[in-house]
Amino acid sequence: MTFTPERAVIWLDAGVAPPTTGESSDQARRHYEQAVELDPELARAWHNLGAVRQELGDVKGGQEAIDEAERIFGKGKIMRL
Repeated sequence: MTFTPERAVIWLDAGVAPPTTGESSDQARRHYEQAVELDPELARAWHNLGAVRQELGDVKGGQEAIDEAERIFGKGKIMRL
């Protein structure tokens, strides 16, 4: 996938695509990292980044990203994904 998005949501959506397009979890991680760089308050991207980091074996980095999502969204609230 080659594009230059200007909005973080495009990167968020690109991160969701890999499981259905056969791209790797590492590619999804890169998409989510781009999303949070462009919009540090995008809780869904932080949450998804945390999940994919943990899937890739980075448990600490994954938890840090999930903690950031909870900080933004509000701890204990259900995040609609």
